[in-house]
Amino acid sequence: MVSDRCLLRVPTPPAVLGGVALCVAMWILAVSGAQADGLDTRLYRLVREDAQTSALDRAMPVVTEFGAGYNIIGLALLGVALGSDDQRRTGVLALSSVLASGAVTATLKDAVGRSRPDGTNDHRSMPSGHTTGAFALATALSHRYPEWRLPFYLGAVGVAVSRVYLGRHYPSDVLAGAVIGTSVSRLVLTQDAAILSFAF
Repeated sequence: MVSDRCLLRVPTPPAVLGGVALCVAMWILAVSGAQADGLDTRLYRLVREDAQTSALDRAMPVVTEFGAGYNIIGLALLGVALGSDDQRRTGVLALSSVLASGAVTATLKDAVGRSRPDGTNDHRSMPSGHTTGAFALATALSHRYPEWRLPFYLGAVGVAVSRVYLGRHYPSDVLAGAVIGTSVSRLVLTQDAAILSFAF
């Protein structure tokens, strides 16, 4: 029997459409070159340059690893393989959410082709994959354990900030990743009963 934690708690269609519209707006920003002297670059410099401290220099590389795909997927698989029945269900939903949102992000990265702000020869800056994964995981975990929603999302925000601080993304990249991770995860969770019945 599916836990009562799997009862439907998803955004309204307008909320989902709003998320899609925001992602489109971020795409337009990236391809138009408007970030060159705009708000995006000013926010980037504020986080990347003005906020630098030795403590954050040590902490941010650790924080950013929590959003790495191999860590998020590994955590979900660990819950599926070794957890209690409740943890296995959570792992299945988290894995489904992360993989679905990751597929959307990978497609957009190739379509947008935005260069990273740190100058590396990489044109996959928009949207942020680490941020997408972190917010997809936070959304799935919050669906199962709503009493822990705040720390889950604070962790995801920490990953997003770390990506800007480390020079790997513009703020709009992580904003787009947060929207995609949250929106796609919530869409996946509308089918939680079907996913869990198939898996178990």
